[in-house]
Amino acid sequence: MQSIFLRKMCLVIIALAAPFFTGASLAVAHPHVWIDLRSQLVFDEAGRVSAIEIDWLFDEFYSAYAMETVPRKKGPKQDAALAELTRVNLQNLAEYGYFVDFRIDSVRQATAAPRKGRSKWDGRRLKLSFTLPLKTPVDPRSARVEFAIYDPSYYIEIVYMEGDPVGLVNGGRTGCHARIVPPNLHAGARNLAGTLGRDETATATLGKLFSADPATSFGALFAETARIECS
Repeated sequence: MQSIFLRKMCLVIIALAAPFFTGASLAVAHPHVWIDLRSQLVFDEAGRVSAIEIDWLFDEFYSAYAMETVPRKKGPKQDAALAELTRVNLQNLAEYGYFVDFRIDSVRQATAAPRKGRSKWDGRRLKLSFTLPLKTPVDPRSARVEFAIYDPSYYIEIVYMEGDPVGLVNGGRTGCHARIVPPNLHAGARNLAGTLGRDETATATLGKLFSADPATSFGALFAETARIECS
């Protein structure tokens, strides 16, 4: 088995992963996988945002299962298996924009294919890292720049590590900084998440309450937004 990441909700579906999610604790309620997030905005020489560097640190439960077919001993075999895991995960994430909702003046922007994809194992948790270039770099001093990283179905919860703000690479001379805006949760959002069965998508369950647009999806309710502010 190559990967179980993003098993449900039109993500990475691997047939052999099904028994993994049959435990009582995962039979209902979203989310099922938890990711601690780090991100950095990369600036080019003109002071424009040109890419986002992303690190996802998976929960121990998912990490242990994902590593079942990866040699635990460091060396060429482990490196090759982790490289394949990275390739499969990024390949399957492509259809969903790598869960990145990047906006300029509230308009969603396209990104290019990821670079520098890699997976690391620390003996306890698995980390996936990649750099996502913007198709068109943007100057945050002349436009409103913000982005959120989330699974629209809320099958996976992605949240920033506490006390670890969004970093800026080569952005020191721009007078800009990044601020994380917490979600303004719908009063019953978490209760609704708890009622979703593992074979249901959030949008199907909630019907017309939320549209298929990722920005107004169920998962977007829980998303933390990184907003770039410049003086």
